[in-house]
Amino acid sequence: QMVIRGLFRHRLRVFTGIFSAMMGSALIVQTIQLSDSFDELIDFTYERMLVSDFDLVFKDEVDYGGYLEVTRMPGVDYAEPILTVGCTFSNGNHRRQGAITGILPTARLTLPRDADGNAVAIPENGLVLTRRLSKLLHVETGDRVTVVPLIGERKPLHLPVQLIVESLVGTGAYADFDYLNGLMDEEHSLNSVQAEVDQTSGILEEFYAALKSTPKLQGFSALREQKSQLLVLLQPLEVVNTLLILFAGLLFCGSIVTSSLISLAERRQEIATFRVMGYHPRQIGGIFLRESLIVNCIGILLGLPLGYWFSYFINIFVATDIMRLPFVFSSTILSKAILLGFIFTMIAYIPVYRA
Repeated sequence: QMVIRGLFRHRLRVFTGIFSAMMGSALIVQTIQLSDSFDELIDFTYERMLVSDFDLVFKDEVDYGGYLEVTRMPGVDYAEPILTVGCTFSNGNHRRQGAITGILPTARLTLPRDADGNAVAIPENGLVLTRRLSKLLHVETGDRVTVVPLIGERKPLHLPVQLIVESLVGTGAYADFDYLNGLMDEEHSLNSVQAEVDQTSGILEEFYAALKSTPKLQGFSALREQKSQLLVLLQPLEVVNTLLILFAGLLFCGSIVTSSLISLAERRQEIATFRVMGYHPRQIGGIFLRESLIVNCIGILLGLPLGYWFSYFINIFVATDIMRLPFVFSSTILSKAILLGFIFTMIAYIPVYRA
């Protein structure tokens, strides 16, 4: 009864405490969700979609012999030819620069995936657009999109959209390797090769030496190294996330300590009466702890949906044509936010108890 009476006597103070806890909880939810989104971005891109070890890019289009030459390099266990055609996509007044990637129907090193994360088969004809590109062009499955290649005769092509897939990096499209060759009036033409390579140190050195002696090779990218470098670049983000969570803790602690110390100063006579009646300081402190727990529990619960919407809109606003963060939200995020909120509440109670 005393706790409830104290809460209703100081409504403005209680409202301020609830608001601080709500914002602290929302900040924790948003911070944890952002970290999970980056983890999902890396996992989706490098573990489920682009699973090759090396991407080799030729200076110009080469015939199938270029692909066979790569398969004979030291350490190459498996390889797939790729034809990438830069082009302009348009649909009415909507226009976008991009590229069509021609892959084999049986490709396993580049795996376009649907909204549920399942690998999709490349149709024999038509295009498979990434979701971002389909939104920019305002097209859906079954529509036609105009494509003007940047090579060859550059004549407009009106191609059907067969599927729409997820992609968190870039805005492009996929097509069957032979179908794209036919559109370019080519046969078994390619300009890059993806390869799985034995990572044994000695064999890998021989592979690098073979790359240097390949005259038509323009460059290569080691996707495994790209992933490692990206993880290194994201390490400062972990520091920022930790600081944000500590800042959220300050919102919890600052509000609790301030309101509790003010309440202690206002109720000194009441506390002295309790002490004369034989109450232990721990029992008296329990009154203030219950008040803090009630205020913060309400604030934490209100902050969970607020943090969800913060995360949702941040994911939308930071999306660009180059990269988009997936919106990952699980019950684990809510559990962590509630646990951290409770821990910060108990930490804030320590100076109040000593006072």
